[in-house]
Amino acid sequence: MQKSNFIFWLLFVLIILFLGLGFIIHQRNISGAQLGAHYLSSLFKSDKNSQPIDIFDGQISAEVALVGNINTGEILYSRNANVHTLPASIGKLIAAMVIIDNFNMNDTITITQDMLNPNWGTLHFSLNEKFKVQDLLNMGLVMSCNDAIMALAYSIGEDTFVGLMNQKIKEIGLEDTGFFNPLFFDSEGNFTTALDLFQVSRYIYNKYPQIGNITRMKAYTFKSESGITHLVVPTNILLDKIPEIWGAKTGVTPEAKECLLVIYEFQQNNQKVPYVTIVLKSDNRFKDTEILYQWLKNKINTF
Repeated sequence: MQKSNFIFWLLFVLIILFLGLGFIIHQRNISGAQLGAHYLSSLFKSDKNSQPIDIFDGQISAEVALVGNINTGEILYSRNANVHTLPASIGKLIAAMVIIDNFNMNDTITITQDMLNPNWGTLHFSLNEKFKVQDLLNMGLVMSCNDAIMALAYSIGEDTFVGLMNQKIKEIGLEDTGFFNPLFFDSEGNFTTALDLFQVSRYIYNKYPQIGNITRMKAYTFKSESGITHLVVPTNILLDKIPEIWGAKTGVTPEAKECLLVIYEFQQNNQKVPYVTIVLKSDNRFKDTEILYQWLKNKINTF
């Protein structure tokens, strides 16, 4: 008798549960299969605060990176692009704009003792040697020659030159960039972001074609106005590997690590369309850039 009562109450409870579940399903207007799917999806639902998948995770070493369309301003890929980082010699792009704005390219600069400082790195000049401004600018951009930029800065006063750089920053509209010396050394508190360098790239492409012309130059020799021969060798080894390069700037310091900004021109719909790749704080800037370039090229071919 006890067994039959147990079975009765068990069946009664099951019926009540079944009817209750049926009522819930009816109220929600979903099928049992949909209810199961909803439950399963909730198990695998991503955390709303999770970060999007980085498509280059494990492929590039750069801690900061960006790929963008210069014409439209569209960012195709970014990694920590809004994080303050060190510009290293990529900052010479700002210095180059200041030089183009404020110097006559045919004027002559005489090298003084103040312009010969071994703390800037390798010295390429002799005391009282004379150079055209254009030759110094070329050396500063092509081979990232520190003493060439400092010779130009000292010729009008270092503080004046830095002031002009920061005026240029405001003119471009950069909000996360600051420069405190013409060489952008780590110890002086210089900073920027990949997003700001993207804006620098757009500004240069549209207003300073001279910088593109200079930074895609191959190795060459020239004589200073004093008759001394100088060899200029580019720091960018990708010039011989990537035909679409319009302009570029390298940089490297102990804290900034390896940096590289490259502007390209790709053929799209019978016209040249500019793009940029930026890698900062990289262990291998050229490898990282080649990976981003190839990805960009493949993406453009699918547009």
